[in-house]
Amino acid sequence: MVTRDQIVDMLRLFLADTTNEARVIDQVDTTIRKAVELDFLRQLRGQTDHWEVRRILKAYVDAQTLSDFAGKLEEYAGSMVGDGHG
Repeated sequence: MVTRDQIVDMLRLFLADTTNEARVIDQVDTTIRKAVELDFLRQLRGQTDHWEVRRILKAYVDAQTLSDFAGKLEEYAGSMVGDGHG
């Protein structure tokens, strides 16, 4: 769990140096919205400035993607055996 202020502090390292605090906050809010869209962050119920950081692989890679990847690995392994490499 992180607060909005903690996110601001962490992101300052990656944002251009500026004395315009309002601009920094706008950039952080935009980044938070994007992270929510990608399902990397989830706002805690009833707490507007507290966020749950989700596991990236769990949030981003679904079962279908893993199944597709497993199929490609099997294909690759089969082709290596057929070429005399396995």
